[in-house]
Amino acid sequence: MFAIDPSEARGTSTLPKDTIAKATIVPGLEAATGADFLISPLDQPALKEVTDSALSQARLRTHCEAGMLVQRKGTDVLNFITDHHQIMAKMLKWTTSPWLLLSGQFTCNKEGNLVVNGRAAGGNRGWDYFGLKNSLRSWQRAGGLWDEVSHDSLITAWVGNMYKQLQDGDSDEKTITSRKPSLHVTVVGESETPEDFCIRVLSELPGIGVQKAIAITKYCGTLVNALSFLSDPTSISLKSIHENYPKGIGDITIANVRRICGLLNDGADNDAWYEVFTTCAVYPNREGPARYGLPMPQVQETLPWN
Repeated sequence: MFAIDPSEARGTSTLPKDTIAKATIVPGLEAATGADFLISPLDQPALKEVTDSALSQARLRTHCEAGMLVQRKGTDVLNFITDHHQIMAKMLKWTTSPWLLLSGQFTCNKEGNLVVNGRAAGGNRGWDYFGLKNSLRSWQRAGGLWDEVSHDSLITAWVGNMYKQLQDGDSDEKTITSRKPSLHVTVVGESETPEDFCIRVLSELPGIGVQKAIAITKYCGTLVNALSFLSDPTSISLKSIHENYPKGIGDITIANVRRICGLLNDGADNDAWYEVFTTCAVYPNREGPARYGLPMPQVQETLPWN
């Protein structure tokens, strides 16, 4: 299945007509996932649109887990440079390996400004060439993958190539992998307080952001407590008890955090805390503490939300 968002089929779209002809137009695709394309090796289940219904979400999830989500940028690359964090956050809710496809020729003029297909980007003021490079590095650090073709006319062939690789999962030339990216250990800056560090770490988790990270830090007090809170599905029951329960933290946020942290079981309380903490801070290769035969550490009995 090759699906595209309706925005890719508009008259103003630069997507080649033969690419559009091969695609299934799926309303709601980009709004839900942040992606322009969905390339899946599966023909079923049928996906005609993406809505908030459980059935529609389940169908989309099936294709995302089997295939790949792709955000395409060409002459509108400045939108990626300024919004790549938001695009990534949306895509990470559905895949651990978001793809970016750059279509065009991205060069630099003598002033150091970005040039796209021979025209300076950013109008009269221009746009720093390294703005694109830095955005691509940020995309990769967050677990994203990217590729580029020199012209829009090559997009159809690129999609076909990726589709074939998804089908030939055991091919020696396979370059697409569902392996979850390893989390890296974040180091506290010299002038950074424990609260600032907690906010910075939490704000990079899917569905959190800075404002929610601040609220969670105020509620939990420390990073360890915050990770415990976000890794335990039973934390949601506290919403009706505590007035200072962080707004916007529900089933979806906790599920996304557990998934991106690579939790290996459905444990709660101490089990979940220990697994998420060691996964994030001690064993960034995501193997988990069980591999090392480590005993359960002593966790403080009274947490801020108890």
